[in-house]
Amino acid sequence: EIAKNVDQASTGASEVAGTICEVRRATDDTESSARSLVDSVESLKRQSGTLSRELGGFLGELRQVI
Repeated sequence: EIAKNVDQASTGASEVAGTICEVRRATDDTESSARSLVDSVESLKRQSGTLSRELGGFLGELRQVI
């Protein structure tokens, strides 16, 4: 009976370790995706600023012509 319980505990511990590894991989993937998202947002922010400045300059020139 003790040997059976030890075997079951060992199996359970192996399953828990496997689950922990899966969670770790999922965490790493999530972290990578979050970093990529932050990079994309920062790029979009820069592009938005550039577009705003360019549009402001264009509208300023248009006002001078009209």
